[in-house]
Amino acid sequence: MLLYHYCSNDTFLSILRNSELWLSELTLSNDSMEGIWVREVLLEECRERNLSPQALDDFAEKTAFLLEVFSAAGFCLSAEGDLLSQWRGYADNGAGVAIGFEPKTIEELC
Repeated sequence: MLLYHYCSNDTFLSILRNSELWLSELTLSNDSMEGIWVREVLLEECRERNLSPQALDDFAEKTAFLLEVFSAAGFCLSAEGDLLSQWRGYADNGAGVAIGFEPKTIEELC
């Protein structure tokens, strides 16, 4: 399975020229749900580990605070290689590209 990074042609050329992938500030993302999504994934993991309701509430409160105070950077990927919302939001309104990456390669780069 490939994971796709949607971007403009300029960004694609920069990736090729420099052989670099850059992280972006998540609060500057076109998707306002980026930080909230991370919080929900972490909360779901806590639920699966059967944390008490009080521990879940404490975790949710502290996570919300951390997301407000600290910035986070990320490299956004999609499991969908041809998704209209991604083309519009990240790939220069459909004029850009979707670069496919093997998850194992991304893990090795990290």
